[in-house]
Amino acid sequence: MSSANFCSACGKALPQEAQFCNQCGFAVAQLAHPPAPQKDKWYHHPVVGLFMLFVVLQVFGLPLVWKNPRFSRSTKIVLTVLTILETAVLTFLTFGAVKTIFDHMLSESSELKSLLAY
Repeated sequence: MSSANFCSACGKALPQEAQFCNQCGFAVAQLAHPPAPQKDKWYHHPVVGLFMLFVVLQVFGLPLVWKNPRFSRSTKIVLTVLTILETAVLTFLTFGAVKTIFDHMLSESSELKSLLAY
């Protein structure tokens, strides 16, 4: 008679070669090869996350930061604040550029009107 193992779910004695518990159906067989560790997703790499955050997506990249398991909570907060500041600065600069272009267009149109008046 073979030596008995015990089911880790219900505690019933099992034969050595058992793959499932006869009482509760719990799988007790050991895997011949342990599962390979899962590779990190490409967007969890810190360099990719920071590039996407500050260059491509800005505020819309914050979910990538907050879902990234490699960043600590304090790092996530710092990156969020930096991203909000970057977005504010870029917004301010964009509105300034649009105003400059608009003012330039108005000045050219007034010069054009004065030339056409002659």
